[in-house]
Amino acid sequence: MGGLKYAYFCCSGPKLSKLDRFLACANFIKHHPSLAATALPRELFDHSPITLISSVVDFGPSPFKFFNSWLLVEGINEVVTTAWSEFKGYGTADMQLMARLRHVKYVVRNLRNMKFKEENKELIDLKEEKARMELVAESRPLSDDELKALCNGAQRILELEKLKSLDLRQKARIRWTIDGDENSKFFHGVINSKNKRNRIQGLSINGRWTTDVNRNKD
Repeated sequence: MGGLKYAYFCCSGPKLSKLDRFLACANFIKHHPSLAATALPRELFDHSPITLISSVVDFGPSPFKFFNSWLLVEGINEVVTTAWSEFKGYGTADMQLMARLRHVKYVVRNLRNMKFKEENKELIDLKEEKARMELVAESRPLSDDELKALCNGAQRILELEKLKSLDLRQKARIRWTIDGDENSKFFHGVINSKNKRNRIQGLSINGRWTTDVNRNKD
């Protein structure tokens, strides 16, 4: 909840309460993932008016996150080492360190984006080929080479799906006891909830809550 920390203040005694609950159906939350509650000034009342707004406020790029699955990318160690050593900075030591880390982040993110596109394309192609081979198997027996290719393709599909699930599990920060839980409604609900809590909806500047992006960036 943005704005005031507590929504209720009792003048007759030191009583503070945080009343920040809204009753909403699951479909409403699903279609409005960027909901944000804000407690407005109380003025003459004991209770603060609370607004529920669905809007996306762009405060700039999100903080850089490094996923464990990236360590499985071939050549990642060499890419990070090269990006770190080739950078030439200037200014004070802390400014150079910040700029160097930003450069490494840029290189790693570009590598991961490229690999992500390649893996997605490979996954789609493998699934299409697997479906085609299964249709062929319905009309005639598959040769040994075709069976081997089908098994290898199925194994590669599992590997690529595993990489995707590793990122989801790290985002949710939950240990699942059963493989496949990442596809459940509860699993994605946990991820969406954490993403919503990590999203910046506004900032408190000199005790005043503001959602003005330009002012906050200044």
